[in-house]
Amino acid sequence: MIKMMEDVSERKNQARNEVLMQCVLTEDDAQPSKEEIKSYLKYLGFSKEETEYALKELDDDPKENAGKDIWIKMQRLRILNNKIDDPDISYDVNELAGLGMQIADRVKSHPEKKDKVRRFRNYYLPTLLTNLKRYEEVEEYNSESRNHFEIRKSVEEMLDACKDAFQMIYDSLYEDDIIETDVDKNVMKALMKMDGLLEE
Repeated sequence: MIKMMEDVSERKNQARNEVLMQCVLTEDDAQPSKEEIKSYLKYLGFSKEETEYALKELDDDPKENAGKDIWIKMQRLRILNNKIDDPDISYDVNELAGLGMQIADRVKSHPEKKDKVRRFRNYYLPTLLTNLKRYEEVEEYNSESRNHFEIRKSVEEMLDACKDAFQMIYDSLYEDDIIETDVDKNVMKALMKMDGLLEE
């Protein structure tokens, strides 16, 4: 009985992941319709219960959920990176994707921090994706041209800037925790001194 429950849970998660991937593959930050997803999941063999569970993901609009929005953009970044042949560019993009996923996870678990990533999600990520897509297209069709080398240089500089910026954004998501921990530490030490548990 327990095994069967685990299987059902796993199937629901598989259906949910399929919905998320369809969100990733949908252009212009639009979500696929529920009817489209129902038909797609039915085609994949998911049950009505599994489908209804997965459809809840569409109730969570990425425009309102910063964590989900960043996660989707990071998945698009990884898909695009798979098309890039240059190993150095690809390595840097992979590093950024990993850092971006950490930012997404942090914002998903602490949605009150969404204002700290507003420009990150609305400008930095879309601009990075646009320019990497442009580079990938030039690399594929015109890899020996002057344009390719000029765009490559610009992309390399953009990636270097993004690495520093993304790390600073990630660190900023913990600033409040550091301050609160320091305050709690000072209050605790003061109370311990009042109670004679800590020497002056």
